[in-house]
Amino acid sequence: MVSETRRRQIVGRPEVVREKLLDLVQQTGADELMISAMMYGHENRSRAFELLASAFQLPSATENLTGTANEQQEDTLHQVTSL
Repeated sequence: MVSETRRRQIVGRPEVVREKLLDLVQQTGADELMISAMMYGHENRSRAFELLASAFQLPSATENLTGTANEQQEDTLHQVTSL
């Protein structure tokens, strides 16, 4: 059971995780991914999501999204989900 669970985990540097996620999307034809950061502490989980957003060139949650930035975020999200 542990081996099966570990096989489905994606772990690594942001660029490695990005490539593995893109491979997963390509293999499965998924149009959406649900990602969970399974680690102790809110700060650690937040940092994991910041690194993932950076790997996909998405703005972080702390950036001020107004006007054109919102449109860029929507375009980037569309590009990622349509891969």
